Amino acid sequence: MQKTSLFLAITLVITLKTSTTSAHDGAPSSFSAAIDQAWSISRKQPLADQRLAAIKAYQRSNQGWFAGSPELSGNYSSDRLNQDHGQSEAEVEVEFPLWLSGQQAIITATLDSRYSRQKTSTQVEKLALAGTVRELYWDAVLKRNSLQSAQSRLAAAENIAKDVQRHIDSGILADADRLLVRVAVLSAQAEQLSAQQELTVAEQSYLARTGQQQTGHWAVETQGRSRAVDAHPLIKNSIAELETTRLEFQRIQIEDREHTRLSVGWINERESRDDRSTNRIQIGFSLPLGKERRNRSALAEALAVQLEAEVRLAEQKRELEAKISIALSVLDSARLHQQSADLSQQISSRRTAMDTAAFEAGELGLQAMLASRNHADEARQNWQQRQIEAARSVSNLNQALGYLPSEVVAEGIKQ
Repeated sequence: MQKTSLFLAITLVITLKTSTTSAHDGAPSSFSAAIDQAWSISRKQPLADQRLAAIKAYQRSNQGWFAGSPELSGNYSSDRLNQDHGQSEAEVEVEFPLWLSGQQAIITATLDSRYSRQKTSTQVEKLALAGTVRELYWDAVLKRNSLQSAQSRLAAAENIAKDVQRHIDSGILADADRLLVRVAVLSAQAEQLSAQQELTVAEQSYLARTGQQQTGHWAVETQGRSRAVDAHPLIKNSIAELETTRLEFQRIQIEDREHTRLSVGWINERESRDDRSTNRIQIGFSLPLGKERRNRSALAEALAVQLEAEVRLAEQKRELEAKISIALSVLDSARLHQQSADLSQQISSRRTAMDTAAFEAGELGLQAMLASRNHADEARQNWQQRQIEAARSVSNLNQALGYLPSEVVAEGIKQ
C-alpha cells in the first residue's frame, strides 16, 4: 500500500508539473514591423495608391472650362455635278458643352469624398489585417507556452524516473514500478511532441502571413484610450461612404438635363466662278428647353444606395459599441484573474518553501511535500497563462477600438 501511494503521488506530480515561460528576446517594435511586412506582402497598398491616382486624374480633368470634349464638324457643298456655275460652300464648326449650374462644384465635391473614402478604406483593410496578425501571433504565444509546460513535465517525469530507479535499486519500490514510470515518461514525450507540432503549425501560419523569419518576443500592447465611435476607422469609412452616396445623388439630380452647347464656326462661300469667295465667323448656342427627367431610374438607384449606406452605418455603430463593451468586460475579467493568480503564486511559493524545510527536518511526509510542490507548479502555470490572457485581452480591446499596434506602445513581458 505504501508503494502504491508513493507511485500515485509521483505520477500526480508528473501529470501536473509546469514551469514559467520566459520572455523572448526581440525589438519592442517587432510586432508593428510584422504587421507592416504583412501589409507589404498583401500588395494592397500599391492598389490603393493606384486608385488614389485615378481619382486625382479625374479631379484634374474636372478643372477644365467645359463639361466635356469639344466636337469638330464640317461640311462642303458644290454645284459641280449639277449646273456647274462654280458655286461652293465650306463650313467648319467646333461645339463646346458648357457646365450645368452647380455641376462642376458637385463633381469636385464627389471626387474629394471618394478620395477621402479610399484613404479610410485602406485604413480599414490594414486594421483588419492587423486583427488577423494579432490572432495568429497570440495563438503562437499560447502554443509556445503549452510546449514549454510540456517540456517541463517531461523533464520532471525523467527526473522522477531516475528517483524511482534508485528506490528500486535500494529495495524500497518493486521492480514493476519501473514500467509504470516508463509509461508516464512516454506519455509526457507524446504530449511534448503534440505540443511541438501545434506550435510549428501556429508559427508557420504567423510567419507565412507576415513574411518574417521569427515570431519575436511577447509584444504587450498598452491599452489605447477610449474614443468616440465616429473616430473608429470603420465608422469613418462608412461616414465617408454615406457622404459620397449623398453627393452622387445630388450630381445625378443636376445632370438630369442636357448641356447647353456653344458653337464657333468658320464659313467660306462663293456664288459663282466670277465671284470672289467670302469668309465669315459664326457663333451660336443650343439651349435645351425641355425639363423631362431622363435620369429617373438612376435617381431611384442612387437614393436606394444612399438609404443602404445609412442603414449600414447605424448597424456598424451598434455592433462596434457592443464589441468594445464585450472587449472591456473580458479585459476586466482577465485582470482580476491575473491578480488572483499572482497572489496565489506568491502564497504557494512561500508554502512550498516552508513544506520543503519541514520535509528536510523530518516533520513532513514525502507525499505531502510532493503535493505541495505540485500545487506550487499549478499556481505558476496558472499565473503564466493568466498573464498571457490579460495581454491578449488588451490587444483584442485595441483591435476593437481601431488601434494599430504602431499606435500603442509595446513592451516585453516582465518576469
